[in-house]
Amino acid sequence: MDTKILEDIVHLLQDVQWLYNFPVTQIFTRNVIYQMPGDWREALTELPIDELNLIPQCKSQDYWPTSLQSFLERCKRLSLQQLVLHQYGPSTAALTHTSHTLQLPQEFSRGMSLKKRHEVSALLSLMKNLSESTQSSHVLDVGSGIGYIDSLLHHSLKLTVFGAESEDKNVRSANNRHQQLSGKCEGVRHFTWTLADDEVTIEKAKQVILELIHLNENCTCQHKKSCSLSSNASENLLMTVDNEPETEVSSINRDNAETVVPADVCQPHSSAILLGLHACADLSPVMIKIFKECPQVSSLVLLSCCYHKIHPANIPKNSLGNESNYCDGSDPYMKVETSFEKVCCDTTEREGSIANEVSFVNFPMSAALRNMLNQNDFNMSVFGLRLAAQESGLRWRQQTSEDHENHKKNVAYRGLLEVFCIREGFTLRKLRRRCVRKSQFEGFSDYIKNVTMNYEFISSDGAVHIARGNEKNVPLEDTILSFQRGESNKINYDENTFKSMDSTSCQDHNISATGEVLNITQDYIKNALDKCYEEFQHLFPLIEPITGLQLALQPVMEALVYVDRLVYLKESGYTNVWLEKVFDAEVSPRSVALIVVR
Repeated sequence: MDTKILEDIVHLLQDVQWLYNFPVTQIFTRNVIYQMPGDWREALTELPIDELNLIPQCKSQDYWPTSLQSFLERCKRLSLQQLVLHQYGPSTAALTHTSHTLQLPQEFSRGMSLKKRHEVSALLSLMKNLSESTQSSHVLDVGSGIGYIDSLLHHSLKLTVFGAESEDKNVRSANNRHQQLSGKCEGVRHFTWTLADDEVTIEKAKQVILELIHLNENCTCQHKKSCSLSSNASENLLMTVDNEPETEVSSINRDNAETVVPADVCQPHSSAILLGLHACADLSPVMIKIFKECPQVSSLVLLSCCYHKIHPANIPKNSLGNESNYCDGSDPYMKVETSFEKVCCDTTEREGSIANEVSFVNFPMSAALRNMLNQNDFNMSVFGLRLAAQESGLRWRQQTSEDHENHKKNVAYRGLLEVFCIREGFTLRKLRRRCVRKSQFEGFSDYIKNVTMNYEFISSDGAVHIARGNEKNVPLEDTILSFQRGESNKINYDENTFKSMDSTSCQDHNISATGEVLNITQDYIKNALDKCYEEFQHLFPLIEPITGLQLALQPVMEALVYVDRLVYLKESGYTNVWLEKVFDAEVSPRSVALIVVR
């Protein structure tokens, strides 16, 4: 059954590579819309909003082409939600938690967003049943942030918790927060640890877990003594964190440091749960490897995110903490106020540079999927993994016409800017985090003005130009951009580049016969972009239907990642492994946990 599901997903993704295998900034330059089947284009143009909003739910219309209806049926059957419900959910013999969430004490929920309260409450219920079933009274929380869940695991469930976090400032905040809530109680400890995908991390994890499950803890907030430390254990546990001098793992003063417990003195029921909430990119596979190599870990609860940040195989790896791997899991594809930022250059340039990579370090993990991809001569791209990490399409049910119009503008206008840059030989670099806000482009002219004032335009020779004014023949430092046309400025188009795209500029260049660089003004950019607008505006009505189709495919992409990891654990000899819906996907998009019990 596992092989059949993986095979069906791979075949579906092969059939619709045109739908996801591109950066959204290049929707026009890669001829994406004209790669859509013609009868799909005809059916999806000018859809009523009630029909448009149902596409991510895989709801088709009777008048749509049979092939389009079949695509949506396959998406629904192979979605992560359906597989959790019908294939990989907890069996009656496996541990599962009830659907209710636990009430959070007011003092412990202070400062939490609604999303975080929902996550902590639901996860607390799961951890309660898991700790009771496995008789585990300890938790190693990897990517603990500022310790919201950790304080409640200790306060409500009486569990002893170590929280590992890559950001020093988060560790300080977590320890301060715990002290405010529980005084000097050492039932929760947070420390800085940046995990890497190597043997050193595995060995450190073994030491941390051994210390955790044999912690000599006097819980002053509960007035209850936990298991005592074995008298045979005498060495202070020292760890090298981020290549700094050796420091105690718990970031507590040396006087409070605990000791290493040799494996041969471990008590039969001493075990820990390994928890990863929003474990980003390669951190999730690393945690799976830690589970395999540490017999004192009774179980693993893993909610993953940011699959597109999994490292390509032939690019040198950095430590996992360098790319904000402990994120909150929210990557809203549809939020109008942020969607432009999601399609801006900084991310897509990085993705574009590795789009044709044939493999990733930790994907696929299972031999079954790896063999299947080889047999089908198919490789997942970073764009596919990025789609897997997007927000689900559930919120589209409430999208208004204004919401769709704003998102269409975001994608279309940025796509036109990409056309201009490719034709002229420029790349873009943002000057600030939010360069163009929704309120700043009611129309295309407003958009152009804000872009030219908030981006650097970098020519092929590396020269950087910033928008300043509109007048010609002004000093170079006041020009918007300038360049010298030469052989290096010739454009090499992708094979899928829009067939009707003219390889010449939208307007004659202001270059003298001697090759002297002349100033190019905001008027020049406006005229060039206006011409691009006229050329592509007839394609704008299909942007939202394409987005809807991508959102229908998103849970299939995510299912491929999860099923691959589940099958990998089965191949490694673990039978008590399943997928479980933990959160409401409308509140927290990364809502499914991979759970394995030793």
